[in-house]
Amino acid sequence: MPTRKPIDREIQKRGALFTAAFCVYLSAVEAVLPHPLPFLHYGLSNIPLLAALPQLRFGWFLAAALIKALGQNLIGGMLFSPLALISFCGSLTAALVMRGVYRMGRRFLTVIGVGVVSAFVSDCVRLAAASVFIGQAAASAAAVPFLLCGWICSILTGAAAVKLSPLNRLDSLPPISASVAFQPLQTPKSVVRMVPFAAAVAATISANAALCAAVFVSTIAAAIVLKVKNRWRSTAAVYVFIFVFALFSPEGEVLFRFGQFRLTAGAVETGICRASSFCALVLSSKIAVGEVKRLFRFRFLGEFFAWFEALWSLPFDGKRIFSRSYTDEAAAVLTEKATERATECGSSSSNGSFQSE
Repeated sequence: MPTRKPIDREIQKRGALFTAAFCVYLSAVEAVLPHPLPFLHYGLSNIPLLAALPQLRFGWFLAAALIKALGQNLIGGMLFSPLALISFCGSLTAALVMRGVYRMGRRFLTVIGVGVVSAFVSDCVRLAAASVFIGQAAASAAAVPFLLCGWICSILTGAAAVKLSPLNRLDSLPPISASVAFQPLQTPKSVVRMVPFAAAVAATISANAALCAAVFVSTIAAAIVLKVKNRWRSTAAVYVFIFVFALFSPEGEVLFRFGQFRLTAGAVETGICRASSFCALVLSSKIAVGEVKRLFRFRFLGEFFAWFEALWSLPFDGKRIFSRSYTDEAAAVLTEKATERATECGSSSSNGSFQSE
């Protein structure tokens, strides 16, 4: 049985890490855009994956999708929130469907068709996963606009993937210097930032409305004191969205009646519990992930972070982002960093030898 050449494996690995970094870069760009509905995403991060379909083998393609999900949640501060589980489920499903549809139906479907099918299936999985945290009523209410927007966006992202040229030649991606990519494993400096997350988990498990509300308020205070970056309007919109749709599941004593609608004490408690625990987990994740991020700057993911930081350092240009020059500029940034590191190491070793003499 023939074995794959090591250089071929290296090219595939380099391509997978670059693809994941480009996905997370576009996800960070997407986060800046306005979102009219809670949980709505435009799917920009799927463009590099669609473009990489003909280039990456199954294992490396799946690795790129999983690293993409990990990177999105690390950089977005959502690693310990329910959104991370929803993201992982959606990303894994999208990657498997993309690959399967591409392999079986590439004679009949274009890249746009592959993107539409994978987006629809992954959005359905995301809604199913979200219903565990926000309730069936809220997930059902969000289904139609969520799927409709996903269908429109998948057509646009598929068209963008067709024009994406930086991934046309994975073998032309330059290797990254070890001095830039790989950093010593670091441990969190403080465990204090993990306390709000532990409290949010305990409140979620307890399912007590008063405790969940108290933990949510204290998490908001901790986030403000620690100067955590957060979109407070988005948090408020998500809270109201979950709470309102929980009211449509009557349970317990009736507090108010308007036609067929009944406001019950159990529904109010459920809404407070679900909305408070969900938002507290998201906020506490942002507080905690700043420290945990240090654990992920190790050997394998070092190259991924290096590519992402190089892309992020470039001025954003919507017209040039899908050109080969954008990737070349990112590679130039990495080469410059490697030269600076080499110069620093050389000067430090020269100083050390001079002092020893």
